Amino acid sequence: MDNENEYLPEEVVAEEEETTTEDAPTFEEETEEEFIKVPKDKFKKMQHKAIAYDASKNKPNLSTRDSEDPIVKKVEKLETIEMKRQFGYENGLSPQETDFVFRISGGKPDKKILEDPFVKSGLEGYRASKRIENNTPGANSKSPIFQGKKYDDMSEEERRKSFEEHSPIK
Repeated sequence: MDNENEYLPEEVVAEEEETTTEDAPTFEEETEEEFIKVPKDKFKKMQHKAIAYDASKNKPNLSTRDSEDPIVKKVEKLETIEMKRQFGYENGLSPQETDFVFRISGGKPDKKILEDPFVKSGLEGYRASKRIENNTPGANSKSPIFQGKKYDDMSEEERRKSFEEHSPIK
């Protein structure tokens, strides 16, 4: 009887023990087709078993991994990084492209997703923008200095003189 009442509150268990099987009134339990007369004590036991069953269904599963453990989180992170690295290497993707594909696929990509026209065009657009970025020369913040003055600080006449002096064409 202790196993049956394992998940029940103590008040319910105490109430069940107080009821006796002698002279127990009956309750009618409705089924799909007919009424069944059940003694009160049997009805209570059935109720308690149903409550215990519901409680055991909602009981947390202790066999699953504890996701709060920092070691487990670290290992999962390392597994993801390794999976990304292998996927990128197998498909000739840069780390940024691999991250893009993983974000689009929800974390579990396969070779089929690389054949998707939207993913293909996204990767091509990314590669084109990277190519442009890498081939664009950086801006030079220094302005040339002529006769001890910056070009921006010179007047029109000083600029003409400086141009004529430094011009390769004479």
